Amino acid sequence: MQEFEAVANLYGVGDGLEWMNVSNCDWNDSVTNNDKSNNKNRTSFEPIRVVKLPSDEAAEKIVKRTSLVKFIAHLWGYGTNDEELRKSVFEGRDEHFLSESMTYKLTCSDFGRTKSNSAEEIRKRLENLVPDAFQPKAKVDLMNPKVEFLSCEVSSNEQIDLGFIGVKKYFGRVVAKDQSRARLNLLDLKKRRYLGPTSMDAHMSLIMCNMVNADEKRYGMILDPFCGTGSVLLTAAELGCLTCGFEIDPRVLEFGKICKKTGEKIDVLTNFEDYGFQKPVFLIRGDVHKSPLLKGRIHQIEGMFQGIVADPPYGVRERGRKSQFGGRQKKTEEDMKNHFDKLQEGKFATSEHIPSTVNYPLSEIMDDLIDLSAKTLPVGGRMCFFLPADVHQANPETDFPSHPCFKVVAHSLQNFSTAWGRRLVTYEKTKPFDIEEHLETISQRELARNLDTKNGVKDLTERVREFVFEDERSAVRKEFKRDNVQKFKLERESGIVVDREKVIERRERAKALRVKDIALRNRGKRT
Repeated sequence: MQEFEAVANLYGVGDGLEWMNVSNCDWNDSVTNNDKSNNKNRTSFEPIRVVKLPSDEAAEKIVKRTSLVKFIAHLWGYGTNDEELRKSVFEGRDEHFLSESMTYKLTCSDFGRTKSNSAEEIRKRLENLVPDAFQPKAKVDLMNPKVEFLSCEVSSNEQIDLGFIGVKKYFGRVVAKDQSRARLNLLDLKKRRYLGPTSMDAHMSLIMCNMVNADEKRYGMILDPFCGTGSVLLTAAELGCLTCGFEIDPRVLEFGKICKKTGEKIDVLTNFEDYGFQKPVFLIRGDVHKSPLLKGRIHQIEGMFQGIVADPPYGVRERGRKSQFGGRQKKTEEDMKNHFDKLQEGKFATSEHIPSTVNYPLSEIMDDLIDLSAKTLPVGGRMCFFLPADVHQANPETDFPSHPCFKVVAHSLQNFSTAWGRRLVTYEKTKPFDIEEHLETISQRELARNLDTKNGVKDLTERVREFVFEDERSAVRKEFKRDNVQKFKLERESGIVVDREKVIERRERAKALRVKDIALRNRGKRT
């Protein structure tokens, strides 16, 4: 729903959307009765959504961009059984699409039910079109029909609880179909030569670009402040947008790697060349924390980007790093001056110098990201990013960064396990940047952080490591214990006496498990 709303907003029909909660409404009510509760508070999964759109043209535009919608159909009727459905369709059908000159076909798309393509099933569903409609005036054309009808049956049971009991049936005319498959196949990671361990999946990249309304007709560039191998930028470039990015790791941007098939050097720009996309306006080796954009003149850079997308490192597969004066060795100003003098004298090449980095806490990453967005996005511009999340957290909004220029327009959770996942958070800029409000926000932020440190409140990075790695270690232990219990039980039942070699082997396995626990605990501490 959130991606649908974002794409509708891009094409100017987002404000007029009205969602209806079909799963919970009274079937005797009209389909136009709007669910007054906020649709963002609806947590149950619903494979079918009902929404008001102004025209077929608007639906076609939305489906052309969205990647999470299979069909958009004009709903003719619905019911809990064939009789209710037939009556509803008879009252809501459009006779214009039932003329003799029309050719048609029927598509069945069910959820929670065994698919049936038998002649009897097709006949039964076609009778919902009009009474005794198996031989209507129009003719069937499966290859190139002028009208396509959609029949959906959704079943709810104990395994998949959709908030109701039994089956609900829908019937309508297909207005538009999903067209994202060609784009996703083109951008598939398997077809890309230069990849990294954290390269963003093509489908997720497209969702992120849709959430920030990336479009070639809007002015400005799409910025990825943690671009890595440029997966999100490639998707934005495929949509026709100008792109740019920052990356702190020189191995990714400059060094690249050698292609095993051709033996040539490949890097981020190689992917753009392979696809034939326009190259990024700039790819800068640097980090957000020291970006000159954070300290630039506001009247020169506000509105510079049309959208910002980011997948910042949060210490699970990759730890965040930032540039710092003196680096990890805590060099003095005199040491840095001597180093600069050597650079000027040409004792070693400037391009070979890599600035030292230190740890970059996740809370600071979020603050720098939203400050950068506030200074560089236009009013109405959007920014989205991934944030690690505790699946069982009651109020995830408490971890979202705040700024007076922004409001949260969407956030959704992607589960990785029973304990943790990641949340895609989308902001929209609501008013121009004001330096006084910005400085006040920074001051309040620092006071809150000092207060948390004083009271022993853990930083977001520390909490992420706890609910991620503790969950993984406990899962490994439980699996090991379960396997051993079953094995020992079988040995006792079979009367097997364990010899000395088996005891030593089991001790070695237990020792190896402890080593694995230590490796999990240390994962993310090193780059």
